[in-house]
Amino acid sequence: MPKKKKKEDEWLPLHCRRGRSAFEYVKNKKTVRLAALDAPKWEVLEAYRNYIDSLTTNATVKSLILEYFKSHEFNDLGQHKQKQYRYKAQDSHPLMVAFGKHHHSRLQARDLKRYRQNRKKTHKSGVLVSADGAARDDLKFLRAVYKWAVEESIVSDEHNVVPLVKKGTDNERDRYIEDYEFDALIKCAHDSYNNTGIMLECALTIAYRCGMRMQDVLNLTRNNLTEDGILVTQLKIKNRRKDVVANRHNTQLKLWTKEVRAAVDTALSMRNKIESAYIIRNSLGQPYTVNGFRSNFNRVRKRASQLLNVDLCSVDYLVDGKIVPNPNHLTMHDFKAKGVSDFGNDLASKQAFSAHKDPRMVRRYDRRITKSPTLGAPEKAK
Repeated sequence: MPKKKKKEDEWLPLHCRRGRSAFEYVKNKKTVRLAALDAPKWEVLEAYRNYIDSLTTNATVKSLILEYFKSHEFNDLGQHKQKQYRYKAQDSHPLMVAFGKHHHSRLQARDLKRYRQNRKKTHKSGVLVSADGAARDDLKFLRAVYKWAVEESIVSDEHNVVPLVKKGTDNERDRYIEDYEFDALIKCAHDSYNNTGIMLECALTIAYRCGMRMQDVLNLTRNNLTEDGILVTQLKIKNRRKDVVANRHNTQLKLWTKEVRAAVDTALSMRNKIESAYIIRNSLGQPYTVNGFRSNFNRVRKRASQLLNVDLCSVDYLVDGKIVPNPNHLTMHDFKAKGVSDFGNDLASKQAFSAHKDPRMVRRYDRRITKSPTLGAPEKAK
């Protein structure tokens, strides 16, 4: 028979007690922490209900996510996005620590909002700082899961509270690679005098001259080469639109120029131990992964930083406990933005070059400062 509770703890459910540092659920010599001692009653009771639900049913947020991973919607995502989502579903991830054991129909908008406000990350300096961007990505993941769950009638629409939390706005990237910075990066890649450096030089040139994402450049094979140019179907658009007709309209023929032809010929002339169909490849003839290629780019970027005496590597700095973005930070994706910015003068030509369907996205990639006419001296009235 359980011990009689104190008068101040009579509101606690069965097998719950006030521990030394938290409210606890104790049964069969197993103790589970529910909430802090200073937590309000509703929070303790809600934690108790969520824990009981996780024992008696398989209707937790974690189980819902695992079912989502078996769906066609998840399989239609790109490999990089799938990898990101699987990482967020790990038990040690802050999202799963906060909501993994919650009943999927009892999430509260206030809890999601509080999670976004309190999400922290460890800065490279070792200091805990706010991670609002990471929290937005976590909630974006939950939106995709709950959208699928509502369509499959696993969760009712009234219990889908994730859309009630404001998405927030991402800071649009406006970094434009200047010509001298581009030349410095190409020079440092060329001066590596190895297979990796030459392949990086060719890939960056193709990404800039053709306005392509690096993933699309790494996927190029000899079959993409034609007499008139390079036949490209953007992977990001292809994954979103599976039908053949849509992919035909999203396929572009990047016409040959002297610089693009030279970059492709140089990449093909590199010797490998094994013959390969890929244009950008390692010494074994295998295609580079994006992460592996990014490591090579980071080494060249570090050399270019020393050459220009400018920090191109650091994403941000910690100043007086606040994160200050580094305006000089460079990424591989900035090379496509430089290509869009340098191509043509009107929006229509830039859109045709970048293959974006939405003109608003083209404007985000056009990072050159707009030149505006000024008013001359007004004429004096006669």
